[in-house]
Amino acid sequence: MRCKRAHRLRALPVPHHFYLSPALDVDERTKKHLDQRSLQFARFNGDTVLEATGNYYVAYPREQIDSEQRVRQTLEDVLVPMLRVLVAQFQTKPDVGGYVLEVSHHVRGKVLGVPWETAENVALALPQHSAVKFVAAQNSSECQALLGEVQIFLNSKAITLRPTEKSCCMT
Repeated sequence: MRCKRAHRLRALPVPHHFYLSPALDVDERTKKHLDQRSLQFARFNGDTVLEATGNYYVAYPREQIDSEQRVRQTLEDVLVPMLRVLVAQFQTKPDVGGYVLEVSHHVRGKVLGVPWETAENVALALPQHSAVKFVAAQNSSECQALLGEVQIFLNSKAITLRPTEKSCCMT
C-alpha cells in the first residue's frame, strides 16, 4: 500500500533508524535500497487486519536488558507510535478489523567470549476496538488494563508483559 500513511510511518521520530520493510531482519545498508512498501491487508484470527512490518536498527545488550525490557522498549519506541498513526487513519474504516505490527530489532551478546548479534522479532496484534482504547489511554492504569486485550509476540511466541509503573502506551 503506497500512500501518505506509509510516509507518516517512515517519518516517525524514533531513537534509532527505522525502515518499513516487507521482510524482517534485513541489514541497514541493504534496506536503504529495497522496496519499503510494507503496509498490507491480511487475515488474522478471522478478521481483516492492517499489517505493517519494519526493521528497527537498535542492538540491545543481552547482559544488561532482558527480553521483556527489550520488547517493552521496542513497543515504546516504534510499535505504539506506529499504532497511533494507523489508528488515526483507519479507526473509522469498517473493513479494518484490527492491526498486526511486526518489527525486528537486534540483540548483542557473547558466547564463550565471542561477540555475536542476532535478530528478535516483536509483534503486536489487536482488534480495532482495543487499538482505539489503547492509543487513547490517559494513564498507566488504563494502559495496563488494556494489555490483556493485546497479543504480543517475541519471535512468534506469545508473551505476557508484567505490569510496571511506566506503561508502554504512555509516551
